[in-house]
Amino acid sequence: MRQIMNQKASDTPHMMVMLPESALNQLQETENRILEKLYLLQEKEISKEYLTALEFMEKTKMSRASFDQKRSRNKFKVIKIRRKLFIPAGEVKRYFEGG
Repeated sequence: MRQIMNQKASDTPHMMVMLPESALNQLQETENRILEKLYLLQEKEISKEYLTALEFMEKTKMSRASFDQKRSRNKFKVIKIRRKLFIPAGEVKRYFEGG
């Protein structure tokens, strides 16, 4: 049997749960599968509406230097999530139309 200590952020007392290691492993595997599916779902939703910076540069045949210059001049909308840059898919069309 393996012991698990659960400590919450508040100053509540600790709680100890004892369960067979196989049950713990099964819980961890299930949690990992759920997290992976959530991540893939999130990526799929983002990819429908937004392009990564690299995808945008490929579609517009733009170099990274040009991308950075135009981005700093707000020539297209850029959304930064953590360290990744996303551009709404409609910005490609707007960019070519000169908008």
